[in-house]
Amino acid sequence: MQKNKKRTLAFGLASIGEFQFFEKILKKYLETYYNDNVYIIHYKETNNALKQSIPEIYKRIIHISYKNIENYKTDFDIFLTTEQYILGIENVYSICLFHGQPSKGLTFNKNIINSFDAFFLYGKLHKNTYYDFIKTFSLKHPKTLELFEVGYSKTDELFNNRFDKNEFLSSLKLDISKKTILYAPAFNEYASLREIGIEIIEEIASLTNYNIIAKLAIDCLEPTTNYYATGGIDWFTEIGKLQKKYSNLILYKELNINKALLCSDILITDISSVSFDFLVLDKPVIFINTPKFFSIYLQKYYPEANTKSWENEIYTNGGKEFGISIDNVSEFKNAIFEVENNPNKYPLNKEKINDILLYNKGKGAEKAVDKINELLVKKVKTKRKKAKHKLYYKQRIKNLIKKKLNLLIKPILIKYKLEIIRTSNKQTSGKGFIGAKETIRAAQEANLSICDYRENQENHPLKKGRRNRIIERILSYNIIENNQTFLEIGAGTGMYVEKIIKTITPKTYHIYETANDWKDYLANRFQNNSQINFLIHQASGVDLKQTNSNSCDIVFAHGVFVYLSSVQTFSYLKESVRVLKKGAYLIFDCYLDSSFNTNSIRLWIDYKMYFPVVISEKLLNSFCRENDLTIISKFSEIHGATQVDYLIIRKK
Repeated sequence: MQKNKKRTLAFGLASIGEFQFFEKILKKYLETYYNDNVYIIHYKETNNALKQSIPEIYKRIIHISYKNIENYKTDFDIFLTTEQYILGIENVYSICLFHGQPSKGLTFNKNIINSFDAFFLYGKLHKNTYYDFIKTFSLKHPKTLELFEVGYSKTDELFNNRFDKNEFLSSLKLDISKKTILYAPAFNEYASLREIGIEIIEEIASLTNYNIIAKLAIDCLEPTTNYYATGGIDWFTEIGKLQKKYSNLILYKELNINKALLCSDILITDISSVSFDFLVLDKPVIFINTPKFFSIYLQKYYPEANTKSWENEIYTNGGKEFGISIDNVSEFKNAIFEVENNPNKYPLNKEKINDILLYNKGKGAEKAVDKINELLVKKVKTKRKKAKHKLYYKQRIKNLIKKKLNLLIKPILIKYKLEIIRTSNKQTSGKGFIGAKETIRAAQEANLSICDYRENQENHPLKKGRRNRIIERILSYNIIENNQTFLEIGAGTGMYVEKIIKTITPKTYHIYETANDWKDYLANRFQNNSQINFLIHQASGVDLKQTNSNSCDIVFAHGVFVYLSSVQTFSYLKESVRVLKKGAYLIFDCYLDSSFNTNSIRLWIDYKMYFPVVISEKLLNSFCRENDLTIISKFSEIHGATQVDYLIIRKK
């Protein structure tokens, strides 16, 4: 036992849901090295929840907020976190423990690789995923990064044989004589929960000869304002409604899924890493195919890669090769029948599962603690590039900014201001970026519609068919009907008007456009329509004054708020609130700061495109609250060098 000098560990707690991924390591360490100091760094309001979770050892731990980390980090010998996106701590030997097997293509990125001194890997799959990532993106393995074959501590209890399945099912008030199906989807946009989750649960819950357990990802605990995590939907409430309808359905609310895994006979999932935890138990998995997750969602993170092809990779698809994959809910019955009646066949390729998934099966926590102690005994120090002390570092940053301003920032600002001037010209003088006459002539010569002509000029395959995908997605919400009054801000070439009216026949369609040539084209193109009353207005760039208040059912803006100044955008949004009826919808795209990062900026600069204006999501949320608006959904679509966020907003 360690009894002399106190060593100091610090665990980063990203959310209360992630505690389960290092809980066993923490308890084992405190039990073995009881004289050492152990900190937990709280990144959110998790202190009280943790106190309730581990009351027996809570007081043995020093609890600090990440806001105060500068006052403590010089005391840390080692920093550990399960959330790789937190990154390591400067000047502290930092270890990433991860929070699940790799399954979505988001386990690694360049910053993560360069920010840690060590990765604790779960198994061969985890290690192979890392090497595949650095090969795919032409990166080099940092000499400062150590890879340790440790295992997965969260799964240790899956192999301890101390679980009473019948007792657990009874505690959930489920029938112990029935087999149990577990639905545990990923939380992400375009994963099965967001796409058809309610439909899936209703379909399998209708199979009354089975117990059904639904287990949500820990991200679903986030507030509905966190659209990345929840899509703006309170899934616990929505599924809770179904639980009242089906007596054989239970929404499992414990953070740790292990007991639900142990008591279930079949797992239904999509791209969640929970599939691997179920497969190591030698049980069958049915996968819901989610093609848009690969072709749209991952493309947002890796715009330079062919992410559509990743649907066939074990590193990103949750291990589909080991189970049955289906496309829609009507296939569930056959899939369940197949795996249930062929117990020796499923999961497929069992030898590979046992070979690649876990190092040190059932002993992950023990091996992790041994390795941590070994590193402490060696008195390891970070070999990553060291930062100077805080005051020096701040001054150095100031000096660098001052020195590099003329060389780097100033030219970018000048180009950005030029784009603002061009935008202003478009709004005030009607001089658009794309001339109407030349565009119309070129499209006619190519015997194409203007939309098809414009899309054929693009060199990115996903940009072809972009308009159709957007309109199809909007129509899928079933909020657009015949005989409504529409308004579109900045209709430009009219490509969205053209597509919409092929499906829906509105009563009135207001069009606001600043460019005179396109305004004339739109008038000639649409005002002869005998079924729809088209009203073409000269846009001012800030208001919709030619439209009456409380008169519109839908307001659209496609590719407009991506370049307007924030003040212009919010002026238009304020006007949209005015013209919309109660219960009506506002639909537009923009660049939200939550989706725009330094990599996005790099890509735009590489593309030599400087027009994007980024909107603060916090500011937008405040605007919605103050104006009785509710964001009911959000989706992403390729635009320019990266992705744009489409928002569906309802006026209360």
